[in-house]
Amino acid sequence: MKTIIINLICVICLGVVGDSQAQPLQPFLGSNATHFGLMNNDYEVVVPAQYTFLLPKDYGFWVQKGPKKQGVLSSEGKEIIPLKYDRIERWSGKSLVKVANGGLWGVANTQNGQVIFKPQFKQIYWAYQETAIVKGVNGLEGIIKTNGEILVKPAYQDIWGESDGFRVVQNQQGKYGFLNTQGKLVIACKYDKARGFRDKFAKVAIGKQWYYINRYGVLVNKATPPPWEGPPEEPTEPVYEREIAYPNFKGLRGNYKSVWSKQDLQQNFLTYAKNYMRASRAAQQEKLEGVITLQFVVSEKGRLYHIKVLKGLADGFDKEAIRLLKRLGKWSPARFSSRKIASLQVINIPCVYKK
Repeated sequence: MKTIIINLICVICLGVVGDSQAQPLQPFLGSNATHFGLMNNDYEVVVPAQYTFLLPKDYGFWVQKGPKKQGVLSSEGKEIIPLKYDRIERWSGKSLVKVANGGLWGVANTQNGQVIFKPQFKQIYWAYQETAIVKGVNGLEGIIKTNGEILVKPAYQDIWGESDGFRVVQNQQGKYGFLNTQGKLVIACKYDKARGFRDKFAKVAIGKQWYYINRYGVLVNKATPPPWEGPPEEPTEPVYEREIAYPNFKGLRGNYKSVWSKQDLQQNFLTYAKNYMRASRAAQQEKLEGVITLQFVVSEKGRLYHIKVLKGLADGFDKEAIRLLKRLGKWSPARFSSRKIASLQVINIPCVYKK
């Protein structure tokens, strides 16, 4: 019976540990107001603030160190795709991303870090189900599959997205034809213009005259010219703006700055301490001067957690510094890419008590 009870306690303890380790992580802005890390739901630092960018994705976290090097962390904060790429972009599904080095693109899996295609293509675009169009270093287009297979080697001037089981292609002589889903040229490149299949028919042009063709490439009858279709718009680079956390100083004695930087925030705390610091009689007798350094977390909801004295003077003054901090109430939380996030704060509160 005693053995059963001990085993049961062990199972319960292991379950608690497992639940703790499985806590979802969230980004936080570091105390330098420039780098990001990861915290758990208890606002404890799991991954220190070391990344210039850190964004949650459905596959984990997209991260960047320094001006360029990018990688991917798992949802537990472990490095899955190493930070060695100039650029990383989503490609297809929940697990695959495009990775670039030296102006060439490849594909990697965010679940296991496997490099499916090493960077070798000038572009990868028009992802559709298990395939995508690529542009090779020769400037011509081909098709790749998510399993690492090159379905069509880069040999065409242009390849369109799939429509009704076919793709319009333009050969190096400027003529248009059609590929099937296996990448085989089933309708020869002999047309001056073409549009994709729709309802079992496609429009093609011979000279200035347009025709309908069926799935076997047989001319059915004449057609009216289709409307002009311009190239798809290039996606714009997202703007990642950040904003530090700050309390509300309005209505307090003293002149306070609009908080735009860490320096402004620190200056406001100096003004605040001069006007509101008080100390016990015992602390006054210490006649100490200096700075009290506090570290704490501001949650994404503006609440304070884990207030800690990193550098103190005397117990009376340290308690007063903490009182002043708590007196400010809720903060306006930090933001990154318009999203509220937690932040780690380190603030210096000067000991400015005067009799």
